[in-house]
Amino acid sequence: MKKKQTKIKKERTNIFFNFKKNKFSKKTVDYYTEIRRLTGDLINIASRVSRSLLLCKGDIELLNRGSFFPREFPNDFNDLRYHLENFCFRAGAYKDKMANFINQALQLGFGEREMGLVEKIQHNGIAKKYHLDTEIKKFYKNKSFT
Repeated sequence: MKKKQTKIKKERTNIFFNFKKNKFSKKTVDYYTEIRRLTGDLINIASRVSRSLLLCKGDIELLNRGSFFPREFPNDFNDLRYHLENFCFRAGAYKDKMANFINQALQLGFGEREMGLVEKIQHNGIAKKYHLDTEIKKFYKNKSFT
């Protein structure tokens, strides 16, 4: 019986974020679109970081063996640094866009450019209703993200 109640409760929570059945403001839809685009960008950049990292690892192994200095050596490391910086920059933008999306979707009333929006969302009663506060806490509790 309890399992069925939990399933119904989850379904009710997920209904709110169903884009086909709800009418969201243009800003909410714009943030949603931007988040989807940024997600694709982050996946693409992460694969570039992995590729660059493998090239750098190969360069280091060649140097450790006393082999010749690879011609592409400095470029490989510059590419890695560029892709890592790009990933970090876009991850920060992703967090901001996600906070603004939640703000708009739940109609919390915070300004788009307010400082500390994630923390304000975490302590908002409506966000707590959808258990977003616990998800934000999990994110900040994991030290690999911060």
